[in-house]
Amino acid sequence: MRNYIPKLVAFFVGILSFLTVPPVIGLVFGQYTLYPFYFLVLSQGIAGLILALIWPRIGWRLGLWLSAIWPFLLLMMAFLGGEELRWANWKRDASEALTYLWILIAGCVGAWLGAFIARRFRHTKFQTDSR
Repeated sequence: MRNYIPKLVAFFVGILSFLTVPPVIGLVFGQYTLYPFYFLVLSQGIAGLILALIWPRIGWRLGLWLSAIWPFLLLMMAFLGGEELRWANWKRDASEALTYLWILIAGCVGAWLGAFIARRFRHTKFQTDSR
């Protein structure tokens, strides 16, 4: 059961960042700017870094769990968004959907960096303690 705890924590941190960061940043900078998206990408990277410092064995895969809610949210926005599915602009819609890939990349890179730092620090710590 202990192996599922980091994954569940990362999943709920991803949901929490989705529910808090874009609305708050949208109130500060305005909803029609890209700042909420930029801060969401930044928050996913920082969350991945912090969680991987705590659980370095999972590594970059924590970023996958941080952004696991996004495919479901994109499908919900596509089907419940109020617009009809338009096949005429499918290239534009696909490119807009691929911008959300930056959330996944930021979470994975942050988690990889956090795991790298944690492994390096713990390795050095154990080396100095054993001498």
